[in-house]
Amino acid sequence: MALPQDRAEAAELLGVAADASESLISSRYRTLAQIFHPDLNPNAPSADLRMQELNAARDLLLRGLRPTGSAEDPPQQERPGEQGALQTKEEAQRIRTVMHQMPYGIYIIGTTRDDEPNAMIADWVMQVSFEPRLVAVSIENDAYSLESVRRHKAFTINLLPEDGMEVAARFLQPRDGSKIRGRSPAVAAQTHNKLAGTVYRTTDRGCPILEEALTWLECEPEQFVPAGDHTLVVGRVVDGAVLRASEALTSTYTGWNYSG
Repeated sequence: MALPQDRAEAAELLGVAADASESLISSRYRTLAQIFHPDLNPNAPSADLRMQELNAARDLLLRGLRPTGSAEDPPQQERPGEQGALQTKEEAQRIRTVMHQMPYGIYIIGTTRDDEPNAMIADWVMQVSFEPRLVAVSIENDAYSLESVRRHKAFTINLLPEDGMEVAARFLQPRDGSKIRGRSPAVAAQTHNKLAGTVYRTTDRGCPILEEALTWLECEPEQFVPAGDHTLVVGRVVDGAVLRASEALTSTYTGWNYSG
C-alpha cells in the first residue's frame, strides 16, 4: 500500500487545500473518519485501508503546518483559471474560504454503460430553464460517469433526504481506485461497485433510481459545456417523482464542501 507522500496527495485524500488550516484539516478528518471507520463498516474490506490513508494524510498535513507569514513561508503566486490574473496565496485562501460557505444539495447521479448501472455523488446540480425543463450537473472531466452519459444519452438525479448521510457515504469512494493518488498499483487497479448494498431500480433507459432517495429525475443530455476541470452537462428532464416527505440533505447539514 502506498500512502500519501506529500502535501498535495494528502490534501487530495482529505478533500482540502494543501494550505488548509489546522482546524479545517481536523474537522474534515473527523467527518471522513465517522464515515469510513472499520468499526462502522464491518462488511467493507476497503474501510481499513481508507482509514490508514486518512490517518497518514492528516498527520502529514498537520506536521507540515507553519505559522502564517513566517520567513519560511513567503507569499506565493498562483494563476487560477483562464483569466491569467495573479493572486497571492492569502487572496486564494480567502476566496477558497468564502466558496466553502456556498450551500449545495447532496445528489446521487445514476448512469449506465454496457447494461451495468453505476452512480456517483454530486453537489453542483441546479435547474437552469423553465421551458423546456433543463437541469445542469457539473462532472469532473475524467469521471467514469461523464463518459457513460456521453455514450448512453441518459442519467438520473437522486436527491437524498436529510437522514441520508449513510447512503451518501457509500458513494464517496471513486469507482476507479486510481483516481486517488498515492495508492499502490494493486489498490489503484480495483474497481468499486458503489451500488452494492443499495436498493434501487432502473428506468427504462437503465439508469438507477435509489429507493432511499427523497426525489428523482431522469434526464437526456442536450449540451456538454467545458468548464475548466469539469464539464457542465445540461439535460432535459423527461420524468421524475417524489418518493418521501423529508427535508433535503445539504452541505449545510453534512459540513462537507466541494469547492477545491
